[in-house]
Amino acid sequence: RNVTIFYDITNPNVQIAYPQNISYNVNVSALNYTYFDANPGRCWYSRNGGVANSTSVTAGINFTSVTSTEGSNTWIVYCNDSVNNKNSSSVTFFKDTLAPLVTNTTVNPSLPLVNNGTVQNLSVNFSSSEYPINITFNLYNSTGSVVSTQGPTTINNAGQLPVNYTLPALSSGTYRLNMTVIDSGGNLNITNLGTITVDAIAPNATLISPANGTSVNVPAQNFTVNASDVGTGLANGTLYVYNQTGLYNQTSVGLGGVANSLVGVVVTLVDGVYNWFYSFFDLAGNLFTSENRTLAVDTVAPSVVIVSPQNITYNNRTQLV
Repeated sequence: RNVTIFYDITNPNVQIAYPQNISYNVNVSALNYTYFDANPGRCWYSRNGGVANSTSVTAGINFTSVTSTEGSNTWIVYCNDSVNNKNSSSVTFFKDTLAPLVTNTTVNPSLPLVNNGTVQNLSVNFSSSEYPINITFNLYNSTGSVVSTQGPTTINNAGQLPVNYTLPALSSGTYRLNMTVIDSGGNLNITNLGTITVDAIAPNATLISPANGTSVNVPAQNFTVNASDVGTGLANGTLYVYNQTGLYNQTSVGLGGVANSLVGVVVTLVDGVYNWFYSFFDLAGNLFTSENRTLAVDTVAPSVVIVSPQNITYNNRTQLV
């Protein structure tokens, strides 16, 4: 009788095709591999180094519905052939499908903010659940269009915070500032930092009284002005009164953001010539300075002395003046 002996000491060729040794920002649930052997057997996988194994399948059939976890994963595919020669292939990949968690966000100066259209630096601080991250700031106008983008800036650890944002010179209007935080897996978190109101228009003021070039004989004078602001409102006004020796009086009045105000400041003056004017700030820090006016104060009556006739008795017809 003839006896045929089959001799096979060659291990199967097994290579994992997916997932690869990279980072994924989507869920990974498939395990694909290639298998070659002249005498196919079975294949199975493990997610914990062989401590627990899956149910085996016919060699060459890929695995589905495999559970991956956030962070590092190591998967191993084991295969044998019909005479139980074995081989394996492993892969380590990183799964990150969660956006960075951004908390404790603060902006200095705080938002909402009023700006007068000039460049201004803002300091932005926060806590992040992970690093490294990339920070990008986007500034939107009232129609939702992006008017300024700054970044990305890479932050490798919390010690690199806070991060600076430079508000550009802007025209009057209302703006919204967002911060986008992206991790190494491409997951992003968008945080609304707040609104910025830009008021680039200075207040206006018209001096009312005393009239320019006035001469008065009353020491107490009410310096009156009508002030207005079409933007964020009037913050304060200051009266300046100068005489020949310098600054005689400076009086400030808080206005609390009103749009219009009739301001009067009473100042008691001494005799002399004065120059006076008002300055006004709005809530955005815009300054308006009024015209200069002059005022003369003279409280001393004229001195009149009769020269002739004198306080005597006359006995002739001398003509008296």
